[in-house]
Amino acid sequence: MVTSPELPDACPHCGLIVHFSQLGVCHNDTTHDFGGGMPARTWVEVYACDGCEGPVALALHRNSSGEIVNAMRWPPASTVPAAPADVPEPIAALYIEAHACLSVGATTAAIVMARATVEAVAKERNVRNGNLAGMIQSLLDNDHITELLKEAADVVRLSGNLAVHEVMNERFTSQETSDVLDLVGKILKHVYQDAAAVARMRQWIDERRHRPASSI
Repeated sequence: MVTSPELPDACPHCGLIVHFSQLGVCHNDTTHDFGGGMPARTWVEVYACDGCEGPVALALHRNSSGEIVNAMRWPPASTVPAAPADVPEPIAALYIEAHACLSVGATTAAIVMARATVEAVAKERNVRNGNLAGMIQSLLDNDHITELLKEAADVVRLSGNLAVHEVMNERFTSQETSDVLDLVGKILKHVYQDAAAVARMRQWIDERRHRPASSI
């Protein structure tokens, strides 16, 4: 027996944790043989995200005993990417929200959230004085980012400034917004994921180096 797939915690369209409202249920009399000698009919349940109204459909194949013998969900998974590993949860949430905005075409909001993510990185690294340009320079001066990533952070910052202050004149395309979010992802990967990976490997090799020779 196959258990009915549950509705996802996060909407596969906007990436937000929401409630889903059922729009309808239908079935047909066409049967399918999934083995076991008991043909199954198809039941379709359709829901909508209360946030973005994106549809989610469950296709359930039930045999004559009411057991679900096959189940599918569409879309099968979220189209919003996860943050890189080892990113602190509050910063990861900002990054995911930026992608969620992009997924529904809200490019200006996505750019603003991208800028907010970079600022959050600076504050998490205890860089809190001055404007964002100064914070980014401090990230470089304290070896949290490279010169190249400093330029990437400045691109995100300037894009955010345009989105906020020139909102009537400047609109970002989906591709432009995706490119800006890619830069944010590279910054997060360097500051958190790569740094954590190196730290883990350094701890491992130091432990190996300090073992008694006979145990290596």
